[in-house]
Amino acid sequence: MAKHAGDEVWTARLENFLNDCMNSREEEQNARIADAANLFLSIPLVQSQSADAAKTGSVRALIAAGAALDAALAIIGTDAVFMLSRGGDGTCLATMILSDGTEEVMGEAGTPALALLAAYTAAVLTRVGNSVAGPLAQDGLTGARLH
Repeated sequence: MAKHAGDEVWTARLENFLNDCMNSREEEQNARIADAANLFLSIPLVQSQSADAAKTGSVRALIAAGAALDAALAIIGTDAVFMLSRGGDGTCLATMILSDGTEEVMGEAGTPALALLAAYTAAVLTRVGNSVAGPLAQDGLTGARLH
């Protein structure tokens, strides 16, 4: 399948955001979550519940209430299949199973919310890299393990 116009721009934005998630400190997580809400609302290749959550302001309300993980969950939507863990050194790892169940992607960060967003971003990058059309939550995704 041919690449969509603008994939390179979105790929660069997603890669930058993934890097930001992995390198952000805990005190920066609220800014990254707000960035994620804006990014995933604006990305034309992603249609998920994140759009509804961001439009209604619920993500910002959750951030203001100190519920960073809940805000991240609102962004990725209810159909995401994931596992989240935190190591003894404080490093967090999220593994997300792609919607067709054939593969997984991982994200590592300093907080559970950022690790979850990193894994979700890796899933979107996998989809963009493979030029699969349609909503993320409904696609059969395939691709390399990203972490």
